[in-house]
Amino acid sequence: DWVNAEKEFAKALTLRPDDTKALGNMAIAKKELYYRSGDAALLEEANAYLKKALAIQPQPELWNALGINLRVSGQLQESEAALHKALKLNDAYYATWINLGSTYVVMGRLPDAEACLTRGTTLPDGCSDPMALHNLGAVQLQLRRAEAETTIQSAVKKGNQDPPKDNLSRVITRLLRAKLYLGQERHSEARDE
Repeated sequence: DWVNAEKEFAKALTLRPDDTKALGNMAIAKKELYYRSGDAALLEEANAYLKKALAIQPQPELWNALGINLRVSGQLQESEAALHKALKLNDAYYATWINLGSTYVVMGRLPDAEACLTRGTTLPDGCSDPMALHNLGAVQLQLRRAEAETTIQSAVKKGNQDPPKDNLSRVITRLLRAKLYLGQERHSEARDE
């Protein structure tokens, strides 16, 4: 219930306007409301709360959240810069590497995306995140890397250990398997010719 959450965070901010946790939570609420409504002003409000919190106390999680929001709004260079600031504060947080890789995918910088996604999936928590492995497998497929099959199989195995809350992971798995299979068929046909 993001509408009520937003109201509660607003109350908290009237009591403590410089509370970075409340500012970050308000940003999350605004972003979730943006996803539900598509109103770009909500995403800008979320970014304003994050920037205020960052001015008070730079934290890698806040830079990471800002980087995601900037990517969503199409501000790719700004997203990249924010995510690099997060990594400068903590380069061991796998999600920032995954998010930077996702920004590079949108920018069309697939080798850079692969490097970031690889780094993210080798860190604790990242190696057990099926979506991170799916993303890496998809990039490796685009780059025609031999290890794509192994990465996708790891993603499937991890996904089966922790069943997803929705069907998105299953759909992605099927699409990646189909693309991998079709790629293998094309290579097989080319060898036969």
